[in-house]
Amino acid sequence: MLIATGNYKNTPKGYVGAISISVSVPMWYGAVDQMRELAPYGFMRDGLQSYIPKYEALLKRLDPGSVLQDALDLVYKKALRRGYSDEEAGKVVPVLLCWESPGDFCHRRMIAKWIEEEKGLKVPEVKFKNMKPYEIEYKKPGKKEERVESIESQLTMF
Repeated sequence: MLIATGNYKNTPKGYVGAISISVSVPMWYGAVDQMRELAPYGFMRDGLQSYIPKYEALLKRLDPGSVLQDALDLVYKKALRRGYSDEEAGKVVPVLLCWESPGDFCHRRMIAKWIEEEKGLKVPEVKFKNMKPYEIEYKKPGKKEERVESIESQLTMF
C-alpha cells in the first residue's frame, strides 16, 4: 500500500503519516500536516448533486502523480524529522484524512478512486491497531468492516 484514506476518529493522533485534506481539523486532533489543494473550499456544504461535479473539476486541475508524490514527500520528511531512519521513513504510508465515517460519502474516497483510475494503484480505507494501519473492506451496507491485511504484509511487495 503506497497511500490510503481514513478519518480523524479512526487515525491516532500523532501518526506520522496523517495528512488532512479537509477544510478544518478537529480541535481535539491537534496539529497535522495538510494538503490544502485537496480540501473542498467554497462548496463543502453543497448538496451532493452540486458537490460531486465541483470536486471532480477540482481534481481535473491537479495531477494525480504530483499529488501522490507530494503526500509521500511530506510524510517522508516528517518521519525523518521525528528521528525515523531513511528506511523506516520510506515505509510510512500517507493517510489522507477528513471527517466522515468509513462507508459514508466522502471526498477522500473520490480522491482514492481518482488515483486508482489514473495511476493504477489501490488506495484503501484504513483503521489502526497499535499505531499500525490496516485495510478495511465493506461487505454490505450496514455491516462492520473487516480486517483484510496489514500494511506490513503489503510493504513486502515493494
